Amino acid sequence: VPAAWWRDALPGFVARIDRLLASLPAAAPGGELLLLGRANAGKSSLANALAGRDEVLVADVAGTTRDLLRVDLGGGVHLWDAPGDLDAPADADAAALALRDRLAGRASALVVVIDAADPVVPASALASPQPWFAVVFTKVDLVAEPPPLAAAVRGRLPAPDRCFPTSAHTGAGLADLRAALRRCGHNGVDPGGPLRAALQGAGEALRRAVDAASLAPELCAVDLHAALRCLDGIGGTHDPEQLLDRIYGRFCLGK
Repeated sequence: VPAAWWRDALPGFVARIDRLLASLPAAAPGGELLLLGRANAGKSSLANALAGRDEVLVADVAGTTRDLLRVDLGGGVHLWDAPGDLDAPADADAAALALRDRLAGRASALVVVIDAADPVVPASALASPQPWFAVVFTKVDLVAEPPPLAAAVRGRLPAPDRCFPTSAHTGAGLADLRAALRRCGHNGVDPGGPLRAALQGAGEALRRAVDAASLAPELCAVDLHAALRCLDGIGGTHDPEQLLDRIYGRFCLGK
């Protein structure tokens, strides 16, 4: 195979792997949690009540929060107060929600906030691939009792007891929620871990292939094969262990 067909393309493959690595979400401590709910569901009031101080702006107007604000609860726990879902966001609101979705990978899990007086589950939470830490009902002082959880919502919870009825006005339920949050403060999470390992292995093999390209095509081919094995491991299209299992399962090699 003429070298010009493959050698000049290798640096571009290395750059592409580097771009993919840069796009992965960073590892996050277990205590980085994102408050996700509809606009005016009480997320900012909840964050202030849990922190015991006024950290974020609170207003009755939906869409007041337009940035991600990090609130330190102590014990390695941080809440990200974020813009809430809106039915018809204006341009600035849409930009804020897009920013929220891009930066959501910093959090290790979601705290889904639902207004007990208007119990609409945020569509962004149901669509998110991130794990849920808990569901928190706010403003329970305005209702006789919190509404029941739908089956789709219960299925996203890590445990049946991860539903907390709270009131930032009366303080109801905050102690239990605060205790649950602090128990998760020291568990590290790396959402991009498996992909990162595979891409790093492929990138290292491609760099070796670039160096070997000027020496001998055979040496370069070995490193390209190693890079392909790393990438195949992501999609499961190539697994030497599975291949060996099939061979040993169908043939009696001991004889």
